Amino acid sequence: MKGVPHLYGHALRRVPASEARRTFQPRLAKSIQRARIDASVAVTELAAAIGVDHKTIHAWEAGKIGIPSHRLYQIAAALGLPLDALLPS
Repeated sequence: MKGVPHLYGHALRRVPASEARRTFQPRLAKSIQRARIDASVAVTELAAAIGVDHKTIHAWEAGKIGIPSHRLYQIAAALGLPLDALLPS
């Protein structure tokens, strides 16, 4: 079975890629929202900084739509963070 390694309890098990995407995206959305709030940046400010509508930011943070990878770099730069700071642990 193809999949992504995932720590579950004490054993490492393989998780199907579709499941990994389904669980990763909501965690990424919350991680970005937390980073934005911690940086005291309003949704409208972040949207203007990366050139998207504020509704797009809301949709990303709510996990309603996926976040394109090139936007992750822009978000990190706008918040003054390294990219890995946005990734969920």
